[in-house]
Amino acid sequence: MQKYYVCTIDFEGPKIRARVADSTLKRIIGLMFEQKINSPMIFRFGSAAYHGIWMKNMNFSIDVVWAKGNKIVDIAENLPPCKSYNCKTYAPKEPADIIIELDAGAVKRMHLKKSKTFKIN
Repeated sequence: MQKYYVCTIDFEGPKIRARVADSTLKRIIGLMFEQKINSPMIFRFGSAAYHGIWMKNMNFSIDVVWAKGNKIVDIAENLPPCKSYNCKTYAPKEPADIIIELDAGAVKRMHLKKSKTFKIN
């Protein structure tokens, strides 16, 4: 089992604690096979690009936030799980160096929008 360290993400109001996927293997596995989202997950990349995700072997829907630096550049809400071989890949409309996976509904609940800034501690 992979070990994760946890960070706090402050969306200038709402704060969450998220597991950090800080290796290629952790980014590939993500939230796959988990029965529910126990903790949001943050993926940090060395450079901004059109980093995509897929929902293969997921058991629940999630919201996804893409960011560049400390600013949200794109959002996808309520992405459904995929159990087939050919799962859709979701990518941002702008380059991003951070992906944050949240429980479905969190984007609305926390009033997250494109261009909103945040801090990671």
